[in-house]
Parts: sequence; structure tokens; C-alpha cells
Amino acid sequence: MKKQSHFSILNRKIHLKDSIIVAVQLAIVLITGVLLLLKLEVNWIQPPTVKGEQKEVEIDFERILEIAKTVPEAGISSWSDVDRLDVRSGKGMLKVGSDNH
Repeated sequence: MKKQSHFSILNRKIHLKDSIIVAVQLAIVLITGVLLLLKLEVNWIQPPTVKGEQKEVEIDFERILEIAKTVPEAGISSWSDVDRLDVRSGKGMLKVGSDNH
């Protein structure tokens, strides 16, 4: 019997460790891909969207500013601190963006 060389043994150990690393990364990609495909069909991945019933709402901008002031991370104290106001009345949604993002 021929004795295996040191290079052959080292090569096998390196390939074993590298294949484990690649297999873990591949498993993560496969699992997250399946979750993305099933997110609309399985409620625990992404709960179903709840739609509001009231479509026509009057917007009180002073109330919006009061609410935005209560969020310390936003750093809003007046309308000059507001970068954008995104109103999507069809969806019943309003977003306030501050200068500090």
C-alpha cells in the first residue's frame, strides 16, 4: 500500500471545511428563498393585510405635527424639520419624513 502524502491529506481537510461553509450558505439562500415564495400563502410569515373601511378622511395637519413631535428619534419640532409628507388616501396611509431621515 502506498502512503498518502501530506499534501493529499491537507487538501482533503481544506475541501471538507470549505464544503461545510458553502453548504451552510447555500442552505440559508434556499430557506430564505422558499420563505419569500410562501410569504403570501402562509400567515405566520407575513400576516394578511388589513384594509381600512373609511376612505374619505379629512387631514388635520396640526394634529399630524403634534403626533410627529412625540417621536424623539424623528427630531421634529416644527414644519421646517419635516422633509416630506407622503399621503396615500386610497390606502388610508400617511407618512412623515424628517430632515434627519
